[in-house]
This record gives sequence, structure tokens and C-alpha cells, in this order.
Amino acid sequence: MKPHSNPLRLVVALFFVWILGSLTGCAFTPRAVDGQELKPNQGLLVLKIRSNVNARLGFLDFAGESTFGNRFAENMLGPKGFVFATPEERYVVIAFDAGEYMWSKIEVYPMFAWLHASNKFKVAPNAITYIGDIRVNVLDRRFSLKVSDREHAMREYLASTYPEYVKSMPIVKMLAELRL
Repeated sequence: MKPHSNPLRLVVALFFVWILGSLTGCAFTPRAVDGQELKPNQGLLVLKIRSNVNARLGFLDFAGESTFGNRFAENMLGPKGFVFATPEERYVVIAFDAGEYMWSKIEVYPMFAWLHASNKFKVAPNAITYIGDIRVNVLDRRFSLKVSDREHAMREYLASTYPEYVKSMPIVKMLAELRL
């Protein structure tokens, strides 16, 4: 008996693979556009990030403890958002819902590490929230996250790049808590 292929089965299988790929790990964190109106209960999240290697730092809504359920959900649905860390320093300005968030996972292909719920930051409503300058350092299979306060440089950057937001919203400093 000669095996035969069904083209419809192949199309259906490819469709499900595409859907699964679309739903897993595809959170998108777009940059804010100066002067664009924010949704109610949103603020701007501002940070400067740099790493010695290309890395992705994901975040979720804050939970008092990191559980298997949190991790499974993040693997299946993706993080609430993420930022890319590269060897070049860069500012990240994101319009985001006000609330408490936690760094959940760091990914350096092909490795990753789960972060504990003790790593958190806040976004204030109707304000520009500066959470610090974040440095990601990866050496072999170990990593470190450090936050420093360079508020003056951040204010200069925002004044030149986001003047409308700076005029219309207060800048609030709430440095991220990073405890590994």
C-alpha cells in the first residue's frame, strides 16, 4: 500500500503551528511617541539599559511569589512585556498601565533564567516613572542585574526627545528593586 499525503492536513498542521508560534512569547512593547495621548490609568515607564551580550528581560504583573503556574503561563502566553538589552546603552520609553510589575525571566540564547518575585518596579499613573539605569552582565552561565540612579542624564534625554510629555507630566523616580 502506497502512503499518500493529504494537502489539507498539511495546511491545517501548518496553521496550528503558526497559531502556537503567535501565542507563545510574542509580547510587544512599543516605544512611546511624544505627545501621543495615554489611555486612562497609564503612565510612561522610562529606563536605560545595557548588557555585555544581547539579552531579553521579560516582566509580568507583580505576584508575591514566583510559582510554576506563573512560569507556565509566561511560557504559553508570553510576558506582559520585555526589553532588549544590548551592548549599546539605550533609553526605553514605554506607555504602560500603572501598577506593580516584576522582572520574570532573562533570556540569552540559548539559555534563560527565571527571576524571583523580589525583583519589581512600579509605573505611576499619568506620570513619567524612571526606574533607573539597568545593567545586565552575563558571564558563562551566571548573570547579574544592577540598577543605578542617573536621573539627571535621563531628564536631559527626555527633555530633548520627549518635550511634550515632559511639559505635561511629572517625572517620578521609583528605582527598580533588584534582589537576586
